[in-house]
Amino acid sequence: MPKYRLCTDALTRAAASKGDRSAYAISKRTGLDQGALSRWRRGLAAPSTKSLVILATTYGLGLDDLVTSADNPENSEAAAGATATASSERTTSNRVAAGQKERS
Repeated sequence: MPKYRLCTDALTRAAASKGDRSAYAISKRTGLDQGALSRWRRGLAAPSTKSLVILATTYGLGLDDLVTSADNPENSEAAAGATATASSERTTSNRVAAGQKERS
């Protein structure tokens, strides 16, 4: 059985279009727990169907817009952070290999 998680990019775009640019603002508008929103965004937990319906209704999204496969690294803030870290590490490794001083 596949695992699913919140598609954070879709939620972030839809929330921003209504002026909600933080978990606090989304929480205030939807009544959902700010901590739960944070866990969903980081991929540490998955929202319930009820929570997904609240988000979809509030921000004019379909449930399929809010859900993505946990195996799919696209559309996740956690994946974006991991990609940025890996890219930074490669750049540092390349500099060191080329004999350049590492920046702090």
